[in-house]
Amino acid sequence: MIGDKHIVIIGTGEHMGRATAALLLREGARVTLNSRNRARLDRLASSLGGGDRVKVVDGDVLDRDMLRSVLDKAVEKNGSIDGISVQVGGYYDETPESMEHLDEMLDVNVRLPLNVISLARDYLSRGSSIVFTSNANTLFRPRASNTPYSVTKFTMNGIVHLGAEHLKKHGIRVNAVAPGIIGEYRGLDIDYASVIGNSTTDPVAIASVVAFLLSGESSAITGAVIPVDGGARL
Repeated sequence: MIGDKHIVIIGTGEHMGRATAALLLREGARVTLNSRNRARLDRLASSLGGGDRVKVVDGDVLDRDMLRSVLDKAVEKNGSIDGISVQVGGYYDETPESMEHLDEMLDVNVRLPLNVISLARDYLSRGSSIVFTSNANTLFRPRASNTPYSVTKFTMNGIVHLGAEHLKKHGIRVNAVAPGIIGEYRGLDIDYASVIGNSTTDPVAIASVVAFLLSGESSAITGAVIPVDGGARL
């Protein structure tokens, strides 16, 4: 169980981000939500019904200084940080001949994870956890049709291992979930038995694994990239 841990969700979206926040709040956590859009964050926080346990900090975390500022404000608003879930997204169908968005994908999937790891010791203590968001297909079936995305997600998977090795002596774990296509958030009560075999995965099923990796129950797991796609990659 999460209990009273303070979890920062970086890049909080309407589906996986909302599901993660709702699930963590139900388990008693304090949650700080981040994205670039303050108005959307405020609406999301209000809809979650977590009261004083939900705080929002807007800011573009692709900028290293802004990332530090976001984490500083999270501490000011909600106390010391026990875990970080990085969910910043982005996707482009581009071949090796048309990689117009390569730099953006490098920022999201390579530079941001490295910055989170490099700042981790300033904000996280022994027993804390970082959970990145990768992609199941890039683990097993990377495609030239989405080259910038596949290449940078594949690199992120390596960063998970690198970060886990770098931070293990400080008691900080680093893992990732690797969803396939994420479905719409429709509430926390889902039929878990129906998740297997679908082309899309309910975000609550993904959030459940994120919450597990942020909890002490996963204390022996670090350096892992866990597919959470209901078998869609198979």
